[in-house]
Amino acid sequence: CRLELYGTEDVGVFPSDARGIFNLVASEDKELRMIPGGYFLNGSQAELDLVTSIICE
Repeated sequence: CRLELYGTEDVGVFPSDARGIFNLVASEDKELRMIPGGYFLNGSQAELDLVTSIICE
């Protein structure tokens, strides 16, 4: 499974851009996960825990 993670308040990549990148992945076995908040993995332990749990699913 190809996994794309996106922080919903990312100021460099808009949600429509994240969806566009996701749609360009040719695989049918793919998943786009929107992480609530700003940039994920910005030093917040809660965000790190969330992303780690998503990857380990």
